[in-house]
Amino acid sequence: MNAFINEFIDKIRNVHSEDDMREIYRWLFTKQREITETSLEINRLFNLRGEFELKPDLLCLNVGASSGMVVLAANPGWSLEDNALEDAYCRSSPENYEDLIFNFFETHPKVVGRRVRWWSGPINFSRELLRQNFDNPKDSAESKWQAAHKSKCLGGWELFPWHSISDGISPQIKKTVWLHEFCKESISALIRLQPKVILVASKEGFDLIRHDLLDSVSWIDSKIGQNTSVAVAYTRLESGCEIIAIRRQIFASFKVLTNQEIFNEIQRLRSYI
Repeated sequence: MNAFINEFIDKIRNVHSEDDMREIYRWLFTKQREITETSLEINRLFNLRGEFELKPDLLCLNVGASSGMVVLAANPGWSLEDNALEDAYCRSSPENYEDLIFNFFETHPKVVGRRVRWWSGPINFSRELLRQNFDNPKDSAESKWQAAHKSKCLGGWELFPWHSISDGISPQIKKTVWLHEFCKESISALIRLQPKVILVASKEGFDLIRHDLLDSVSWIDSKIGQNTSVAVAYTRLESGCEIIAIRRQIFASFKVLTNQEIFNEIQRLRSYI
């Protein structure tokens, strides 16, 4: 692709700890021109326009902690209001850049002025899948976000760290060598960090993880849902890290599965290993 992408892949390939991740962000802070130029180059290469256009913001490969449950995504959304505030904060200093990434659940609401409602789903899932006690359902969003920050029970990870409003990158991964290598090294780095649970919850993410990027892993395949049939795949690595892949957006506002259906099926799959 270009020298910046090649160097980025090499750095991801050498990630074995949070300190290594912090070093990547210190390096990225010095590569702001290359980040912008590469976003433009990728947009031209794949003819990404409009809502599919990758943005030149400082890159976000992960947020929060990588030790508890990590939600793995392919192309998180982008919004002008929130991301402009995030980007301005991150560009103000390398310390602020690291602060937003690694202290996401404490710092992000201060930067954008609100708590992103989407994260309430992963917070609840992390408590259940990590077998931790739930907060009182009446507890405030603030207390739940603070608990997520202090307990280091939750994080997010991105296969590819450039953002767009809509995902035009995922369809290119299997047929583009450098992009496939980037994503393969990205998930390999996350696995080396040994989170307790990696949760994949989207059609695109499921197909990539189950049938491509981790096709050599021994999976248990299942179906879930009374009124619909959704594919689920489960594995537990030698490190003890569990990977749970669900071929559905389970944190979307429109749901075809209840949380309890999902939790029951995961518990059943866990009993096989």
